[in-house]
Amino acid sequence: MQEILTKKQQLVYEYLLNESKKRGYPPSIKEICAALGLKSTATVHNHLTTLEKKGYIRKYPTKTRVFEIIDAEQPPCKKTTAKLPKTSGIFVYNVPNSKLRSVGLLKGDVVHCKCQLSAEPGQLVAIWENDAITLKAYNHVDFNNDEVLGVATELRRKY
Repeated sequence: MQEILTKKQQLVYEYLLNESKKRGYPPSIKEICAALGLKSTATVHNHLTTLEKKGYIRKYPTKTRVFEIIDAEQPPCKKTTAKLPKTSGIFVYNVPNSKLRSVGLLKGDVVHCKCQLSAEPGQLVAIWENDAITLKAYNHVDFNNDEVLGVATELRRKY
């Protein structure tokens, strides 16, 4: 069970939750400072550490701005695996090889996907295929809607 939050911790948590749902990825430390009127980034780091200790978020130490927001009201994506960090209705897909070059993805790219069960033609969708998750262009794929896990919302690439 999650511990009770102080008023400031509750503000930080609600801001993280709202921004992650709205934008599809968590805000930066500086964005949190600006939005909540905090002057020190160390204060935000302390709040995030406390939120993790109290069971409201789960941070990923090797990645910046990637953590799971534990929200009891948000239904989890179906069939997601331990390989995919989730952030309140968002999951992260790390492109494992160059097989997705035809849809513009390269090995090492990170794609943020919003959990949803339907898509529009032209969208890049995450689907469950052969006991694994893969990305495909919706209009080029012949599959059932029950295989759709989410829609790509953001691409991050290191150069």
